[in-house]
Amino acid sequence: PRLLYGLLRQPRLVYRLLQQPPRPNQDTITCVGDKMSEIEILAHELVVEVLKEQINEVSTEKEHIESNLNRVTMDLSLLSKEEL
Repeated sequence: PRLLYGLLRQPRLVYRLLQQPPRPNQDTITCVGDKMSEIEILAHELVVEVLKEQINEVSTEKEHIESNLNRVTMDLSLLSKEEL
């Protein structure tokens, strides 16, 4: 469910992946099993791309949190110096 939600939050990414040119072996697909494996490969690639996007979002959020923490630490240090 979380992965599906992640996919729904990334419509541009889904669209970009769907617009990719076909694989070289795509014209040799002869049975449902081959088509399923192609779909599974595309789904896996989509999952990987969504996870990369989520990692980037988390990294950005981590940087913001660290920046806020540093600012609060600096403010606390200034306050403690004023009290002395």
